[in-house]
Amino acid sequence: IRSDRLEEFVLVQLDRHIFKESKIPDIIAEVSERFQQDSSDRDMRIAELRNKLNGIQLQQNNIVNAVAGGQGSKLLMDRLAQLESDEQELALQIFQLETPVESAVITDEALTAAINQYAPHICKRNISECKKFIKDFVEQVTVYNDRVEVTTRIAPSLICGGEYRISKGMGRQFLPEPKSRP
Repeated sequence: IRSDRLEEFVLVQLDRHIFKESKIPDIIAEVSERFQQDSSDRDMRIAELRNKLNGIQLQQNNIVNAVAGGQGSKLLMDRLAQLESDEQELALQIFQLETPVESAVITDEALTAAINQYAPHICKRNISECKKFIKDFVEQVTVYNDRVEVTTRIAPSLICGGEYRISKGMGRQFLPEPKSRP
């Protein structure tokens, strides 16, 4: 496969799905939705961990009561030590999940400004300049026997730590001819 055709395909996908100003509201909506979903997932995970922690504390109390009632054994003491270790691990996980995460507040203007610094290089097909920032926008290019697939993304640093990616594929025989380059 000719590299110039592959490069053109990647640039066309970037132009269509990332660098088109009409796509910015859709990108922002998807990033915001993912942040909300992540927040909901985090709340569910915290509740799950709290339930496990309560179960561990109940088991600890039962062992302590058994030991206090004169049923102390090495096996019970080992189990109590394991439960204490598990309790500390769960407490740490809960703490990490409860640590406030800055929510993604990205505006059309901010994303447009971030993208506009790169857009001219995409439009002009300035490959040498594109190679300098391509890692922020192309996650991977996969070449199969019959098709090519590119996964584009926006670097989390450009969208407040959010995540945005889209994959598109095309048959190898349909790869575009490169536009003339300056």
